[in-house]
Amino acid sequence: MLIIYSQMSIQNSNAFKNKYNSNNNLVININEISSTINYLSRSVRNSQSKGNLNAANFIKDKLDDYGYEVDIEKFNIYKRKGIDDEVNRENFFNLNADNLSPIGNSFNIIAKNRFFDVNKKIIYVTAHFDTTSDTTGIIDNATGVAVVLELARTLQNNNGEINIMPIFFGAEELGLIGSRNFTLQLSDDEKEKILGCINFDMLGDINGEISMHIHSKEGSKILDPPYIYNNENDNELSVMLNEELNIKKSIGYLTDDLPLHYIGIPTITIMDEHPNHEIDYIDVDKGLSLLDLNRITAITDKIRTFLINY
Repeated sequence: MLIIYSQMSIQNSNAFKNKYNSNNNLVININEISSTINYLSRSVRNSQSKGNLNAANFIKDKLDDYGYEVDIEKFNIYKRKGIDDEVNRENFFNLNADNLSPIGNSFNIIAKNRFFDVNKKIIYVTAHFDTTSDTTGIIDNATGVAVVLELARTLQNNNGEINIMPIFFGAEELGLIGSRNFTLQLSDDEKEKILGCINFDMLGDINGEISMHIHSKEGSKILDPPYIYNNENDNELSVMLNEELNIKKSIGYLTDDLPLHYIGIPTITIMDEHPNHEIDYIDVDKGLSLLDLNRITAITDKIRTFLINY
């Protein structure tokens, strides 16, 4: 269905739809992942652009089709001085330190399946859907969005011991604004129910290696040189998930799990060990050919298995 929007707004979903069988036997499909990456990679998706709105509408339509209740969390974007504003621990959650008027807005897309139970604990699966203004974001982050959408599709009927909530953040490229805003809005009761967050960003380079990025107690890779991972970085989620994935561990990165990490939530990001940003700056079809869809599909399937069996 089409979403009717005015300028930078999209409608909240009030209706539940279910076009799929009411079971938990849906399997990860490489064609679904490939189709999402291909669609998103055809236009720039920087915040407040038409491509960004189209991507948000695409995501919301998919979630509607899978029977999710979708909430659109709108937030303001303020001018920032530079990267220090987003990594300065003291001012990290002050999104308008200079008390300026907003220069625009964006939104987060938050989904709950029809079995969502307010009494259950929660794991978030997250990805940002925006890009910088000069790329179509094949690897950063059409790949992450495709993984979370495919998890959402195959977990639409999940009614296990925990809630699994897909979230798509806006304005990550402007300084994690969507994820910082989301974290600021959490109530104490909501925080108590969060078991962890699995974030997906920049994964699947055919010549790369997907790894599990875990923040140190100090914060992100940018915040705590010399950027060397050690076992002290591990948290409850990374220890449990590594039993399923058995992949290399790396120090955390400046991405959307960092705000939740800063409030004490166990988080990880599934991302290439050394993300290849060049993929996003070449011809789209050439860039798409440099993704290892089998590897992306395999990691998605393992994450799904972990979540179902949690």
